Amino acid sequence: MNNKIPPNIDYHPTISKKTLMPLGATAAVLGGVIWLTTLFNLTNAKLDLLIETQSTHWTNVDQRLFALELQMLNPTLNVPTVEEHP
Repeated sequence: MNNKIPPNIDYHPTISKKTLMPLGATAAVLGGVIWLTTLFNLTNAKLDLLIETQSTHWTNVDQRLFALELQMLNPTLNVPTVEEHP
């Protein structure tokens, strides 16, 4: 395909009524992509935070401390002993 302009046609690239619609559509698509990217990044950050908070484990030491405090605050309550888990 030959992209050369014939020498008898005076070519001046300008922004006209014909080019405003494609420019507007391009701007709208670009704005939408930026908005969606921002939305996905915020969602990803929230998911990362949620995963991070869920990754803090309830350890055996935490269980033993909880059982000890429960027994100390409630002497009449029969609190079972915490078993060791591998």
